[in-house]
Amino acid sequence: MDPRIEKLKSTTFFGHRLTRKQIAGIRETVETFPALSRTELGHTICEHLRWQTPGGNNRIQLALRLLEALEGLDIVQLPPLREGPKRGKEAPPRWTSRSDPRPPVEDSLADLTPLQLQAVCAPEKVEEWKEWLDRYHYLGYRHPFGPHLRYWLLDRRQRKLGCMLFAYGSKTLACRDEWIGWQGQAHRKQLDLVLGQARFLLFPWVRVRNLASKALALALRQLPADWERLHGRCPVLVETFVDLERFHGTCYRAANWQLLGTTKGRKSSGRAPAQPPKGVFVRPLHPRWRQILLDRPRPSAKPARRSAKEAASEPPRVSNEFVQLWRGVVGTLTSVANAWDRTWLKRQRSINTLLVMMFVYRLALAPDRQRYALTLSELWEQCRQLGIALPQARPVAASSICAARSKVGEEVFRTFHRALLEQARQAVPERFWHGHRVFAVDGSKLNLPRPLLDAGFSTPGPEAQYPQGLLSCLYQLQAGLPVDFDLLARADERAAARGHLAALQRGDAVVYDQGYYSFRLLHAHARRGVHAVFRLERNANDPFQAFADGDRDDALLLLAPGADLRRRHPEEDLRPCRLRLVRYTVADSPYALATTLLDPRRYPVGALSKLYHGRWSIEELHEISKQLPDVEAFHGQSERTVRQELYARFNLIAMMRLSSNRSEAD
Repeated sequence: MDPRIEKLKSTTFFGHRLTRKQIAGIRETVETFPALSRTELGHTICEHLRWQTPGGNNRIQLALRLLEALEGLDIVQLPPLREGPKRGKEAPPRWTSRSDPRPPVEDSLADLTPLQLQAVCAPEKVEEWKEWLDRYHYLGYRHPFGPHLRYWLLDRRQRKLGCMLFAYGSKTLACRDEWIGWQGQAHRKQLDLVLGQARFLLFPWVRVRNLASKALALALRQLPADWERLHGRCPVLVETFVDLERFHGTCYRAANWQLLGTTKGRKSSGRAPAQPPKGVFVRPLHPRWRQILLDRPRPSAKPARRSAKEAASEPPRVSNEFVQLWRGVVGTLTSVANAWDRTWLKRQRSINTLLVMMFVYRLALAPDRQRYALTLSELWEQCRQLGIALPQARPVAASSICAARSKVGEEVFRTFHRALLEQARQAVPERFWHGHRVFAVDGSKLNLPRPLLDAGFSTPGPEAQYPQGLLSCLYQLQAGLPVDFDLLARADERAAARGHLAALQRGDAVVYDQGYYSFRLLHAHARRGVHAVFRLERNANDPFQAFADGDRDDALLLLAPGADLRRRHPEEDLRPCRLRLVRYTVADSPYALATTLLDPRRYPVGALSKLYHGRWSIEELHEISKQLPDVEAFHGQSERTVRQELYARFNLIAMMRLSSNRSEAD
């Protein structure tokens, strides 16, 4: 072993104790792969040390700090930093006209409700959110460390009233720790169940009585479920700090937060300005919050050491909520799976389509890198609770289930999805807008496992390590249901949208955001008798530009395809289409729409405005539905198994939405 490692006085880095053998392994990894970047080395170290967040993501910042510390001790030699913004040195947001002050909002609270907290996930929306916070919060914007969640606070007209930021709570806080009953380091395992409200801002032109306490109450109802979906843990306590020299904390007191005490503050130094003592407010999120945070082994009772065989023999824990979710649809799933057996089973086997599908659903919910043996144990217990026949008493081998999985086509998950939607239509009446079922399309790029390079998926650039695909989904807007979905090798959102039209009926309507309009997509809607609503870009074509420059807010036109378009697509009988253009303003922001809903009396501009802005709700659902933050989240490594996992996620989202919609109908 390297003498520099043997002579280390301590092998504890940033609160994590390593063995000298592990440090030697890190040194060997850095030397073996000199072409990897620091970030790629960090991900590799996370995999070796099993450093993952509760949500299953690699703790990359911790790994990078460890590598830099080892480089400072002359144990490793890291590759030079690549050009770009330094980690932790994010440039301050640039203020633009989109965050300019708005007219005063002085309505009564009743006129603004129902309020909405909209999670901010998409990169372009995050940049806008950062700009507004930096411009109007007295502390400005600072990039949060670790998992976090951003919100817009919107009123019933989708006007921005403020924003919030939640992140992990403080590692140590004397008055809080004493109040909970934490001592020493005993709380370390439960610390990620405590969140901190890092920022809360109502914009200066918003002056509405009781709005702040109402927004806080809304946030505490929504936060636990949102955080668990995005980060894998359900928080039970939230804290915040209030500068009592500036504010009284009135809204927190009104929302039933408790003032525990104050921080010690900080004197001015050469590196940091002085900070006055701040009030510490807390609010429990769970009725058993203290019991959960104090759940630790009894110090006087040392448990007997169990063998691996004994541990494996214990029944795994399976969420009762998840089992209940399946009870209403397991019959439908069984019928679909039995029919699919005939497409690949040549003889009687112990593993059939039903078992493979249930295994994939367990994988879709399992933490990143969970062992297949544990997943199979959970599957066996779940099947027993649901009354599904099992081929044997003990789980099959992981190699056997993987071999069977490779033979089951991913289309079975789409077939089951269609059966789910049909079952839902029979149980809960469909909702309509002006006599139409309304849908919306959203798509995003997704990093995929490297073997998919051989399946036609390409990297976005010469320096990229992984191929990308386009994940596109058609949602039913009123019910928030994913209806049709696909993973495409080409990042052509318009082609994906044309493919979704096969899942629609005559008279349906689809709402699209900017960037989707094309004459071919418009013509495809007209050919199928499906209506479209597009948000326009000024430079889409000459007629749209003329409308934008004119003084009319509502106009009809007959739009013909260009000669060049006809020449490039002679196989399509492209004919002129009638189109209606409308424009309006919301919160000082101009909008222009193109639609095949031509009757202004039946579809006034105000109704079209509400329809378009209603599609924004599906963007956050789409963010949740594709919660695969990086390529390591996929268990499968082939095109078929990757599609299985993606399609299974949409099945699960549909089941949860259907369960929620059914409860609302009851």
